[in-house]
Amino acid sequence: MSILRCVVRSMALPAIACCALLQALFVPAPRVQAQSVRGTVTDAGARPVAGAVVTLVDSASATVARALTNEAGEFRLLASRGGTFRLRTARIGYLPVLSSPLVLATGETRAESVRISFLPLGLDTVRVAARSACRRQNGTGASDVFVLWDQARTALIAAQLTAAARAITATSVVYERAIERGSRRIKSQDAAIRTETVTQPWRAMALDTLRRQGYVIADDENGATYYAPDLDVLLASSFLIDHCLRFAVAKDSSEIGVRFEPTTDRRAIAEIAGTLWMDRATARLKRLDYRYVNVAARLSDEAGGQLAFAPLRDGSWAIVRWDIRMPVTYRETPRGRWRIAELRSSGGELVTARRRTDTLWTRAPIALTGTIVDSTTGAALAGARVSLNGTTNSATTNARGTFVLADLLPGEYQLDVRTVSLDSVDAVHRHAVSFTDSVQTLRLAVPNARLVAGRLCGPGGVGRGTGALLGRLAVRGDTRTPSGVRVAAEWTVQQIVRGQLVTTPKRLETKTDATGNWRLCGVPTEQLLSVRALPPAGRATPVTARLGADELFASAELLVDPAATPVASLQGVVVSADSSARPVLDAEVTLPELSLTTRTDGRGAFRIDDIPVGTHRLIVRRLGFGALDTPLTFEANEREERRVVLSRVTVLDSVDVRAEYVIPTFEEHRKIGLGHFLTRDELAKMENRTFAALLTNYPSVRIAQGIGGRVWLATFKEKRSLYFNALPVVAREDLIQGAPPMCYSRIIIDNIPVYSARDQEPLFDLRQIHPDEIEALEYYKNNLEIPARYTDRGPACGLLVIWTRRTYPDKK
Repeated sequence: MSILRCVVRSMALPAIACCALLQALFVPAPRVQAQSVRGTVTDAGARPVAGAVVTLVDSASATVARALTNEAGEFRLLASRGGTFRLRTARIGYLPVLSSPLVLATGETRAESVRISFLPLGLDTVRVAARSACRRQNGTGASDVFVLWDQARTALIAAQLTAAARAITATSVVYERAIERGSRRIKSQDAAIRTETVTQPWRAMALDTLRRQGYVIADDENGATYYAPDLDVLLASSFLIDHCLRFAVAKDSSEIGVRFEPTTDRRAIAEIAGTLWMDRATARLKRLDYRYVNVAARLSDEAGGQLAFAPLRDGSWAIVRWDIRMPVTYRETPRGRWRIAELRSSGGELVTARRRTDTLWTRAPIALTGTIVDSTTGAALAGARVSLNGTTNSATTNARGTFVLADLLPGEYQLDVRTVSLDSVDAVHRHAVSFTDSVQTLRLAVPNARLVAGRLCGPGGVGRGTGALLGRLAVRGDTRTPSGVRVAAEWTVQQIVRGQLVTTPKRLETKTDATGNWRLCGVPTEQLLSVRALPPAGRATPVTARLGADELFASAELLVDPAATPVASLQGVVVSADSSARPVLDAEVTLPELSLTTRTDGRGAFRIDDIPVGTHRLIVRRLGFGALDTPLTFEANEREERRVVLSRVTVLDSVDVRAEYVIPTFEEHRKIGLGHFLTRDELAKMENRTFAALLTNYPSVRIAQGIGGRVWLATFKEKRSLYFNALPVVAREDLIQGAPPMCYSRIIIDNIPVYSARDQEPLFDLRQIHPDEIEALEYYKNNLEIPARYTDRGPACGLLVIWTRRTYPDKK
């Protein structure tokens, strides 16, 4: 016989040990013998009966073998010897049936088809009497209480046989709890989830020792060991010898019970008393409640346990819940009375039972409750979204930060928490949860965005005006993650230094990790960022990103095309060689062999992308400056940066300028009579005047002045314009330099437009050209005067045409 035995001791105080059913419900399988009886149990309609207990008894009504029919109604019984036997068949809710005698020879396998016609056993008609029955001899004395006991035994035997098959895989929650006496509040709990096939869940002890010494045994350390009944104990014939039976009435009228108490001749031995509770309508065994008797009254009130039973889908049975409560005691003084400090509870609950992939039983779902708080301040987080990975279960925390996830089975889960703060950094807080029962309440401390940012980027990595850029790099058509690939983010910073607008290119660079992920910390907020990968082969298309003022993180995904030809880029600024190092506007930057050309903007900056790898000739030139002509070598996916310094070229006095020299188009336009014109001779008379002052002689001309002496050509203020809605948007850098809202004139130099009145186009600073460099001027105040060759659909803000001093093909 096997007896549950568990000892729990207090480290600080003398304690009465507590015992627990460790987690499961099964016993070893019987030994296979040579002779056997096999067969099928069917009902009156020839339908197979599952979950029926078939017992092979000998001529003395002693049990030889037992089996539980499967879903096909099949059974097999093994006998240790030949002889004359009978088959006793029982099923929950019906009276047992005993077959005719059958002779089983040694070594014989006999087939028996058993057809049963069970009559329902209506427990609702059972009369509950006060008297008890203390013995049952050889199956006789079929009083109502013994009929009910037989029904309970059938469920216990079915559970025992289910375990003996060793085919059930059980997922269980097992726990150890400390419980406050009186309130029964759980002070602490250790729980675990186990999935395994268990055949002997507790230590065995000889039944005769149990009968002789009792269920509570004191030891030499002022403690005690409590033994709990298992299936073998309850099914033993000696259990009826030692206990009396009587009916028990439950508060719930749908239940009826069989109460067992030790006989009077065992009052000096620590025993157990309890009740097997059954459903009145179906006679199904529901639970066993028991307590310890013949012990100190204080222990009898607190110590005890409960086992809950349930049928599985295939007709077999199992213990689905168990709990053993034991007191932990102490003495206030060495000779004082024993007092109970707390209760220890050991137990568990079956979550699922499976035979291979077939689920036979699943416990009813329960709810997981918890609270989400900020890990820094401890404040409750309202509106946090909580979800369980692998399920559709999710919830949102209320104003107190509390959430409830209903309809869950105990198990190991990954809990994802999303908050408004974490959303700002595109992060999720993930927490592993071992969910065991509804008593459990979680309290999760979730980091905020700044804490996450600090962990990712370290101190100073993110803060006011800065954030982080996160992303992943992938290779088209390749599942491997590219590691060690450079990733760069580029942007420009503009500052006014000593009245001058200074533009500085900025760049941050990192490398991808082993998973292809990358991170750039310290990028500015409210800046347009150009993000590009620089692989050693292939090419990745740049992407743009922008962090808002309140954003700490942004993301960007980069894709490398291994089949694409790698290219390079050229970026830089052109400045004058004088002490001011002023930017040279509208300088031509060209790679003539590749037919790639651009011009410097209002900041003197330029950029050329998609340059083939190799060495190419670079030419930078601007009227009035000496040209730069030099070779440059470009590496794959690299960016070349250059600061080009151009020196001014002095106009030689020996330039041949004659009175008969004419510019054909200039003369054509002057003959028409529209517009205003100045020749070289007329300009020479105003050599001491600045170019801006020279232009003020023209009607409708307005000179706009900005920071640092900048001057721009306009016709009239914006509010006077008939073309108000058509006026172009002034470039941001010019607004910073103080450009007022006016209607700025188009400017053409030597047939090259340097300002075309387009949106965001930098204005042309009139200081960039000196009157000595000019051969002739044409000025038209509105679109009605402008010649057809210069016609443009832009606003009527005037046109200035500048012809510089140079040698023309028709010069005489």
